[in-house]
Amino acid sequence: MKTTSSVMAAQRANSLSGKIMWLPSRNSIPSNLLEPVLDNGAYNHPVVIMSNNTSPEGLVEVFLITSFGTRSIAEAFDHKWKHWLQYTPIEPAFHPEVAQLRLIEGSQRLEKPSYVNTRQAHMVQLAALRPHRGSGPGADSVIDQASLKTLRAMSNFIDLFNPRTPKRLRDYKMWEMDHKWRKGEDQAQPLPLGYVVTNPYFPAFSWMAQTPSPTSPQTYNAPTYNTHPYHTHTYNTQAYSGCYHQTVSNWRALPHQHRDITSLASWRTSTSAF
Repeated sequence: MKTTSSVMAAQRANSLSGKIMWLPSRNSIPSNLLEPVLDNGAYNHPVVIMSNNTSPEGLVEVFLITSFGTRSIAEAFDHKWKHWLQYTPIEPAFHPEVAQLRLIEGSQRLEKPSYVNTRQAHMVQLAALRPHRGSGPGADSVIDQASLKTLRAMSNFIDLFNPRTPKRLRDYKMWEMDHKWRKGEDQAQPLPLGYVVTNPYFPAFSWMAQTPSPTSPQTYNAPTYNTHPYHTHTYNTQAYSGCYHQTVSNWRALPHQHRDITSLASWRTSTSAF
């Protein structure tokens, strides 16, 4: 007789979401299953499937899994690293500040301490994935339901292919993904006038990627003013140099220094009597 836990484990094993699989090298995947916008660095990695269902085209969303070269995240990076909290450990790996993801009963353990990279979800063809074999006997490696729920919440994951996902969330995610795709390296170069970029995932969004017509830079012509002539006062500062043995600047001259040079000399004579 099967126990409740074994029945739940069997149901989870037949489900897509939470299953850990292997994304092989780009060269070993048939060309019709390659994704045009998937980075080369994503291949040859284990992945965890986050979608409950496939899209009509057979796509699923996945998070990449990395092992940091058999090191723990604390050994590989400082806790001040900006992506420190975006890597979730899978048992038996450990993270000082992020809860560990558990595997369902009977799952194979991963060969290396591994972490789920939640920074970005990727779309891949389900048919391009291969079974991932860990260490020890047992079924495929599958994250349990409670841990998968935690992973979804921590990463703010929106299941685009789940019909139960609210339409407003799916629309927002489609817009966000299309926006990121159009801002990618492939679209960094200027496009010809009137060229329409077609998003391979969301053709309906192609109209958003139309190259706007270039506008000529605005010019500003300053008005002409008939300004009145402005005369500045000039001072003979050399007149003071004979008395003070220096040239006095206009703006620093004291009030008595603007007297007539004759009266100034008489003033010096009267004061010398003291």
